[in-house]
Amino acid sequence: MDLKGKAGNNFGIGSKILAYAGGELTFLEQNPVRGFQSSSTYRLQIGMGEALSLDSLIVIWPDQTRSKRESIRANQVVEIEQNSGTLLVKANNETSPLLIKSQAPDFLSTASNVNDFKRQPLMVTMPSHIGPSMAHTDLNGDGNPEV
Repeated sequence: MDLKGKAGNNFGIGSKILAYAGGELTFLEQNPVRGFQSSSTYRLQIGMGEALSLDSLIVIWPDQTRSKRESIRANQVVEIEQNSGTLLVKANNETSPLLIKSQAPDFLSTASNVNDFKRQPLMVTMPSHIGPSMAHTDLNGDGNPEV
């Protein structure tokens, strides 16, 4: 199956596919990444077992529209376009802010007296002078410091 998304997402990356055949459900997601600096084909393959056709195929696109096809024969390449989708969920226009303004915690950084170059002369930088590895302060005002 080949997915044809809208401009900016031509291959429909992030789409979810629900394939129904003989009472069985197969779920696929268009995510062609398989690891560090790796990719795989954008063509999705649905294993149908002994079934000769899919009862229905539903594609849920990243913008929450969906496309549905029925009675799809086995052993063929099906191309589904996002433009043929209908809206699945209404968008919620009421949004809350992701970040809120708060006061910075009281924090005092202390310098380290360790010379990293004496311990490890091949180092390029002195990590002990970059900053503390851990810090603690009372973030929520309950009198107990958080680390």
